[in-house]
Amino acid sequence: MPKVYLVVIGRSGNDVIGCALAEDGEPLGSHLSSSEGWLKADLESEHHQEAYKEHYPNGYEMEFVSKPKEHEGYQKALKLNHEKYPLPPEQ
Repeated sequence: MPKVYLVVIGRSGNDVIGCALAEDGEPLGSHLSSSEGWLKADLESEHHQEAYKEHYPNGYEMEFVSKPKEHEGYQKALKLNHEKYPLPPEQ
């Protein structure tokens, strides 16, 4: 079953910014929440799952990644994302 990784990618004051990244590197959503607990709940909500279901119509598993730098699957997905969507050259 393919994975959708849910991960904190930043902070803004007391809030957390998170994203959902498919294991093939495709970004599937993001959210700003008041805490990590709410972020997990927000990214697992039906609203966000519509995008996950569209990307993986035959099913998927969600995994909240608490240590993204140490998570092999998330790091592979992130590498694929950077290959698909490289940063523009510095001006």
